[in-house]
Amino acid sequence: MPTKPAATQAAPANPTPAKAPLLVPPAPVPTPVVAPRIPAPLADPTTAAAALASSLGVPAPTPPAPAPAAPVGPESHRNEVEALTTKALNAFVENNYPKATKALEKALALDPNNKKARELQKILGSLS
Repeated sequence: MPTKPAATQAAPANPTPAKAPLLVPPAPVPTPVVAPRIPAPLADPTTAAAALASSLGVPAPTPPAPAPAAPVGPESHRNEVEALTTKALNAFVENNYPKATKALEKALALDPNNKKARELQKILGSLS
């Protein structure tokens, strides 16, 4: 049988459609962030900060100045007496008279002439 010319041959029944071009480019793959490796036994925060700074290529931070020592002398006693009288007054308001009495005894041991402590001691004395 004679073959037909190529132009006259029938097209396939289900032609595969051409793929449409993508209109949205694919999302870029994020680059993972890698934390710098710090040696394990760095208990001292100053050493750890210095190691981190050197791994990042920045100058090491300077450590903070030490906190000033608690005042010693009359100011220290005055602050402690004030704290003890406040503690006693709070205990008194909570009806915890033994705790209030104990705080007042400590306050008066530091400052026997403290007016607040003496007044509260009189009130507690009148309740017992």
